[in-house]
Amino acid sequence: MECSGVLHLFVLGLLFAGLPTLSYGGESSSTCLALYEHGGAPMVFESPECRQLKHSDDSRRTSLCQTAMLQGRRKYLEDRTLCALDLRIPFPGRVGIMEKVRVGDAAVFDGHNGAEASDMASKLFLEYFVLHTYFFLDASLSAASSGTPTLQNWHGLLDRHQLDNARFKHSLQANFDDSFRFDILKEALLRAVHDIDAKFSKVAFVENLNFGSTATIILLLNGQILVANIGDSKAFLCSEKFQTPAEAKDSPSSKITFDLQEEIFENEVSAGHDSSLS
Repeated sequence: MECSGVLHLFVLGLLFAGLPTLSYGGESSSTCLALYEHGGAPMVFESPECRQLKHSDDSRRTSLCQTAMLQGRRKYLEDRTLCALDLRIPFPGRVGIMEKVRVGDAAVFDGHNGAEASDMASKLFLEYFVLHTYFFLDASLSAASSGTPTLQNWHGLLDRHQLDNARFKHSLQANFDDSFRFDILKEALLRAVHDIDAKFSKVAFVENLNFGSTATIILLLNGQILVANIGDSKAFLCSEKFQTPAEAKDSPSSKITFDLQEEIFENEVSAGHDSSLS
């Protein structure tokens, strides 16, 4: 057991050494791991004991990406965008050698009653997402090295938010293919959104704010596209090749996010409606 713990910290140190948006110092990662398990990304970044994890100026970089926003009738713009199409995340390859995998991220946050929520989301999402990715990847590698089933090794990380463990289809004894990588990224995205929502809700309660934001977040990995939609914002996929509804019916897609019943109710009260496309 002692050897397993040393290996776990060693793997975590290697991962943090390669973080594209965070830098890792020489201090033990055990304290930060405990904080992460207890309070997620916000607690890690807010703790002076984890000062080795530094916010980087290039965490919101927009290389290889362009965005445009058009201001409407209001005197101020409440929307924010985020785009980073060249994140390099070290995943284990098929033969066990770490390789930097290119991951793209683009997001639009539509603020309501002010820009406070959308501004916070655009500034925190990428750092939270990367941090969650590395902690889940560390848990996976630790499970693989010790022979522990993946889901069992993830219980401590998952239970805090009561997310659906059934989303993870792979035991970590399997090869580290794109499906495994996508599972890690999907959960990191959900956890990042949850943490941002929790952090802003706390600030809004203390300061009596009445702001909010939708979110449309897109992840790209080796030709696969993952879209997370929160609120009434939408994403459109444009292609030179047109597909009829009949042709698109068999296209592989799956819904991994969940609807917020409170928001659906408020939308319907305001004479709106909620619809899901199958």
